[in-house]
Amino acid sequence: GEMLCLSLERPILTLQDVFDTSRFRRRKNQAWARKSWNLLKCLAELLKYFHSVGYVHGYVDPTTIAKFDGSNNWKLTDMRRTTKIGKKMRGDLRPCVPPESVYSSSLTTAPSSDRLKTISFDEDFNKTKAIKYSVSLDDEFPALEFIPEKCVADPSWDIFSFGLVMGQLILGQSMVLLPNFERAPDAHLKKLYQFDQNSLRKIDVAARKVTSIKAVNLLIKCLQPIPDDRPSNMDEILRHPYF
Repeated sequence: GEMLCLSLERPILTLQDVFDTSRFRRRKNQAWARKSWNLLKCLAELLKYFHSVGYVHGYVDPTTIAKFDGSNNWKLTDMRRTTKIGKKMRGDLRPCVPPESVYSSSLTTAPSSDRLKTISFDEDFNKTKAIKYSVSLDDEFPALEFIPEKCVADPSWDIFSFGLVMGQLILGQSMVLLPNFERAPDAHLKKLYQFDQNSLRKIDVAARKVTSIKAVNLLIKCLQPIPDDRPSNMDEILRHPYF
């Protein structure tokens, strides 16, 4: 008999591979700025098309931005976990998720950090539709959970992820400034829960030291903690003076 199979191409380079090189921290020069601009322009165009056909990628991070043999263009991988716009988001806690996906069990919306009083952390691993993580807080806010199903899929999720990629290209993979590098789920949830305008001010100050005002402006717009405060779509991003 005849056996059929599906062959999947393996990328020759991911953006995470670039970040993992020892030379990355020395690349804050004009050549690096041009390469970053090219990558971000390509990523914005990819997401624009993806949203135009009715889907949110949901997993935009350095591991899913890649180059393949025979092409010098950056491409998005991991299409199998996309979500149709208007449907509930899903999946595990991952480095590209936005703050609105984190909830306190005693609140209906993700609160601002000025009300968060952390005492201790523990991890609760529950297999339901998605893996849920819990963080023990004080009596007022007993637990934080990653609940993507409470988010309706729309471009704002990928736009925040786009901002995180842009932040990494400008600032490096900073655990201090960006809310997506904590290895432990509890610390990751805490960072997202606390991400607010004060967090953005710190990013703004640091970014102004190494890149243009136009780049900083776009970065801050994309990383707004409230989804409605971000650019409404990738067209708006591509019309930004940075591009």
